[in-house]
Amino acid sequence: MEETDKNKDGKIDFEEFWALTLKVLEEIANEEAGQAKALRETGPEVAVDLQALLENAKSRKDIENIANETFKKYDKDGSGFLEVGEFIQVVKDVQNFLEIDEELTEEEVIEAMRNYDFNQDGKISLSEYQSLMYDLLKMQAAKYAEQRDYLRGRDYVLRVLGDAEEYQRYKALLKEIFEKYSQGKDVIERTNIHALFDDVKAITRIPFANYAIEFGIQGLGLGEKNEVQFDDITKLSMEVLRTMTKDTDGEVEVEIGEPEVIIEDEN
Repeated sequence: MEETDKNKDGKIDFEEFWALTLKVLEEIANEEAGQAKALRETGPEVAVDLQALLENAKSRKDIENIANETFKKYDKDGSGFLEVGEFIQVVKDVQNFLEIDEELTEEEVIEAMRNYDFNQDGKISLSEYQSLMYDLLKMQAAKYAEQRDYLRGRDYVLRVLGDAEEYQRYKALLKEIFEKYSQGKDVIERTNIHALFDDVKAITRIPFANYAIEFGIQGLGLGEKNEVQFDDITKLSMEVLRTMTKDTDGEVEVEIGEPEVIIEDEN
């Protein structure tokens, strides 16, 4: 614990709790994978699936043990419970770590406290505190997973736009999903466009935005059609992907392939 206790006060706070938890999860991941895997202290670059690891029974026990140490920091009077004043400090530390600027009133803190005061005795026991810490870890793991998927999806977009072979593979996937909705025809209902892109997103992690798809539909005149062909879907997809590579000034961030290569249709 000494190397994790950054402020050398003999106890660990929430930030130190998070760092130590990641270290423990890394060790468990290494044991399961049989190879070294790096875990960063923060950010979406976490190399292993934190959500899956948090469901691991050994992880849960280790996390509870770490939580016990943070509990000691907040239990100022050593009563074995956290009263309102002590719980307020927990909330403040968590907000600081998660970079949440909104300041909660005492009434809001008390309301949050009630959610984990399972026996409604007006204070938080060690076991109740462990549940709180575990839920916070799950929330943060979900946030990191979402960010990681976004970055992976965006990286895939850049490869599709910049590499002809990657584009052809993407187009083949698009065709496969198109055929799912066309049911043997050469068209699909326009109302199925968003569902088709949802399927593409589930496989590729490309962070398609509904507004961008709708904007593309209108821009290509597809909103006036009841049925659309695969060529329409291909053009719409590439329009949306190009939009995703632009920053707020409308400048393309990366060099992409020649337009005739990107939209070339090879049946």
